[in-house]
Amino acid sequence: MGDKINPLNLSRTLGLAFVTIDALALLSATISRHQDLQRIERGNFTYASHQSLSLWWQLP
Repeated sequence: MGDKINPLNLSRTLGLAFVTIDALALLSATISRHQDLQRIERGNFTYASHQSLSLWWQLP
């Protein structure tokens, strides 16, 4: 309990967490775009607006 938090390790961990979240968001967007393009090529694409993932985090 008496251990001090190393600010350098905390900064690195926080930075790595943000980079990981950004990479996952980019991967998700890439997969979604690829699926849309496949639907367009097959001719069965109907436009539907996408809901932002950030809206899932909001409290009711």
